[in-house]
Amino acid sequence: MQISYKGKDSLYGAMRKEAQSRLFLAISGSLISIFLLLQFNSERIFSFLAILALIFFISLTINTLKRLRNKNYSCKLALEQKPKSIVWVYSVKTQRLPFGISVSDEILLYFKTVNKKEFSIKVKEKELSEIMAFLNGLLPQATFGYSLDKDQWYEADPHLLLKD
Repeated sequence: MQISYKGKDSLYGAMRKEAQSRLFLAISGSLISIFLLLQFNSERIFSFLAILALIFFISLTINTLKRLRNKNYSCKLALEQKPKSIVWVYSVKTQRLPFGISVSDEILLYFKTVNKKEFSIKVKEKELSEIMAFLNGLLPQATFGYSLDKDQWYEADPHLLLKD
C-alpha cells in the first residue's frame, strides 16, 4: 500500500501547531504569573501561589521549546518508533453552534495504544482524508473508525482491536 506523504505533512503540521499553541499558553501563563507576583508582592500567600505558577509555566515553556526544536511530539514518537502499539484510530467532529450559527468546526483525531495510552490531535477537516490514507498505510494492524462496540472491546482488551 502506498503511503500518502501529503497526509504525513498535514499530520505533523497539526502536531507542530498544537505544540505552538501550548507554547503560547505557557508564555502567557508565565507573564500573568509575573504580573500577579508584582501586584501581590506584599501578600505572602498570593506571592507564594504566583511563584508556584511561574515555576510551572516556565518549566512548561522550556519543555515545549525542546519538543518544538527537536520535533519530539509524543504522538509522532509513537507513530515512528512504536507504530505496532497503536491499535485504534478514529476522528470526532465537534461543531460549535451558539444560537444555531456555526462558529467553528473541530476535528479531533484519537490514537489509542495497546497499553491504554491515548493521544489526540486537532486536524483540519479538509486534510482528514489525506491523513487517514497516510495512517492506513502506516498502521495496517490498527482498527479505524469509532463505534460503541469498538469502545467496549478496547476497554475489555485493546488486543481485540488488532487486525490479523
